[in-house]
Amino acid sequence: MLLFKDFEKIADFLEEQSRTLSQSQREVALRRAISTIYYGVFWELRERLRKRGYKIRENQPHSTILAILRKQFAEIYPSMEELKKRREMADYQSNWEPSPKAYRRVKALAKLTLEGV
Repeated sequence: MLLFKDFEKIADFLEEQSRTLSQSQREVALRRAISTIYYGVFWELRERLRKRGYKIRENQPHSTILAILRKQFAEIYPSMEELKKRREMADYQSNWEPSPKAYRRVKALAKLTLEGV
């Protein structure tokens, strides 16, 4: 089973290493770290929700998880929604510049989300 802590360890390593890299490499490392945190939460949530009896569709697991959170875990839905948006920024927005502060925000959102499920 893939656990958040394993993804988090890799993401933390990337963030730490980003401090010693050139500007372009720093951006790559931080983008990957942010994305990695999101996927760690995604994999862990998917497993936790399945253990609770929720059916997670294989063809659209991200939207399925968000729908379950919106209906059944409304208090943490906004955290996961923001986490997903930040992952999308890291993965797709070329005009967005990641920072250590953005990474810390993503980690805080991850912890909030996982504490609620």
